[in-house]
Amino acid sequence: MTTISRIGQGPAVVRRGLGRHAIAAVLCLVLLALALFASVMFGSKPTSFGDVLRVITGDADDYTRTVVESRYPRTVLGVLAGLCLAVAGTLMQGITRNPLAEPGLLGINAGASASIVAATAFLGASGQRETVWWALAGALAIGVVVHLLGTAGGGGGPVRLVLAGAVLSAVLAAFIQAVALSRPQVFDTYRYWVVGALGGRGYDAFWAVLPFAAVGFVLALLLAPGLNAMAMGDDKAASLGISPARVKGAGLLAATL
Repeated sequence: MTTISRIGQGPAVVRRGLGRHAIAAVLCLVLLALALFASVMFGSKPTSFGDVLRVITGDADDYTRTVVESRYPRTVLGVLAGLCLAVAGTLMQGITRNPLAEPGLLGINAGASASIVAATAFLGASGQRETVWWALAGALAIGVVVHLLGTAGGGGGPVRLVLAGAVLSAVLAAFIQAVALSRPQVFDTYRYWVVGALGGRGYDAFWAVLPFAAVGFVLALLLAPGLNAMAMGDDKAASLGISPARVKGAGLLAATL
């Protein structure tokens, strides 16, 4: 009787877990909708809840419509940036099996920042579109190096990846400080790039980064089964036909994008 009752608990536990996840997903969607509405409602020119509704329904005057619609690009960019950060963080947590992991843990952020500083200081790079390519190149280069160091010799678990990322991040941080502090113009460019901003952006910025984000999202979805298998450990994942080294490498690439 005890065995039968325990067996019967399995589906019930799964249903309760799915129910909690569904409730959490609905709450997150509600919060996202509220955040989107707040993004187009608040700004340097105050607009009311009714003003936004009138713009949506097409009953607002030209001035109010222009003010509210000027906030659409920053809202779309904010959503895209949030999605990218969330997926990148999830990938890092799956690769390192650390619930606190994020892209900076494996040196991706440091690689992008160092590339921006070097390109600005020594190659005269300027402009958002040009610096995006330099940032991507630097992040990819560091991602490859971390992957090679962390999987050298055919082994290496998440600890080796984290250690490799920490060492490279420290080295690149010293390089960034040395160059940025000795060149005020580079420091201003680097500070602005690191802090970032959503205000004053148009849809051109959204379309410029969307292809990279889309490729990263698709790659992350394809890696989901491999990351789930790696949650049990590299050895068990390998016994299921998963290559941990390939999953880690592709995960770093997706997080970088």
